[in-house]
Amino acid sequence: MKTAAPERITEQVSSLAEDAGMNYEMLAKALSVSRRSISGWLSGQEPERINRVRINEFGRLVAELRTIVKPEKLKTWWNQPVANFDGSTPLQVLERGEMDRLWRMIWEIREGNSGD
Repeated sequence: MKTAAPERITEQVSSLAEDAGMNYEMLAKALSVSRRSISGWLSGQEPERINRVRINEFGRLVAELRTIVKPEKLKTWWNQPVANFDGSTPLQVLERGEMDRLWRMIWEIREGNSGD
């Protein structure tokens, strides 16, 4: 297992959870990884390439979400059912690997549409 730049991945994962308003269990679900993987990264273990991509992609999504959802509201937002997600929560949508639906929601809001 690689351990290159352990401070960087530790800081990145910790900051991502904080920025997203998530605990590590929620972050694991959002990234489709185990809680054990998150623990490994927090201790400096370098993620595999696919997980590095997931971390970076989720970081971009969170940065965009924070421009339309108040950062202090994100923590509860992840677990609130959304009609446009057929009653699923945003976290459930992520768990199913449907991140594109969240990007679509962001686009609809930016365009002034309700997303219906």
